[in-house]
Amino acid sequence: MIAKLKPTTHQRVYDLVGETGMDVSDWANYKRPDAPATNPKYCYEWAFRDDDRVVVCLWFEEMREDSDGIHQLLDYRERPILQPDLGATHKKRCWSMDRAFRTAYKGNLLVRVIIVDGPKDDKGDRSVKNRSLDAEPWHIARYDEETGTCRLQRGSNPVETANDDTYDDLGFDPELIGSDAAERIRTTSSGVKRDPAVRRAVIKRSRLTCESPGCGAKRDYQGFLDVHHILGVEKSDRTWTCVALCPNCHREAHASPESEAINLRLLEFANRFSPKA
Repeated sequence: MIAKLKPTTHQRVYDLVGETGMDVSDWANYKRPDAPATNPKYCYEWAFRDDDRVVVCLWFEEMREDSDGIHQLLDYRERPILQPDLGATHKKRCWSMDRAFRTAYKGNLLVRVIIVDGPKDDKGDRSVKNRSLDAEPWHIARYDEETGTCRLQRGSNPVETANDDTYDDLGFDPELIGSDAAERIRTTSSGVKRDPAVRRAVIKRSRLTCESPGCGAKRDYQGFLDVHHILGVEKSDRTWTCVALCPNCHREAHASPESEAINLRLLEFANRFSPKA
């Protein structure tokens, strides 16, 4: 079945993004308004977002199929860290992809996928030969907040939830939703083992104060500070790659549009405590 997804025509990104229903009027807002499809601000991007949808470009060659269906396993947040020789533009697009996946996961949004196919050169770089829009929507089946790794699954999300919980906008009685006696369910999960000694050492070093430069939030009760693994826990669980952060700064490090710059500053701070410093 996966072979049927391989694109056989070369369509423009502009046309495919517009086909999803996303507003592409701003593409004409540059020096060639008569040729919006060539706007470099958009036409070379890999991910597109608006309030209620996400569109991403994925390589056909990286798609896989198992008992759960067609999917891709993606790690765009880690790529700039694991491949420091990537150019600035490439890194920016990686972070944009990660933000798109997180937006879709948090908002329970369907993802429209532009499937791209083309040959590799001697260096392993691909060039686009064909491009088309998958008629079937995809969804984020799994997303790791710590590392950004996710599984993008073809098909609609079997678990649908409301994206907007403001009563005025929903237009129905809030007493009719939810429960006072929720059913307990059994789940299984997996995670990455952390060394508890690292957490204790980082918290002790912080003196119960957020280590994000310029914050300084402090509480005297246990559990206020989180230990943030700057490179991802699978990459490095060391005191010199971890920082103690208040809840607000921890969310900023993961979710802010400026998270890349934030983490670079945090890594510079943490590296001061390296034995080799």
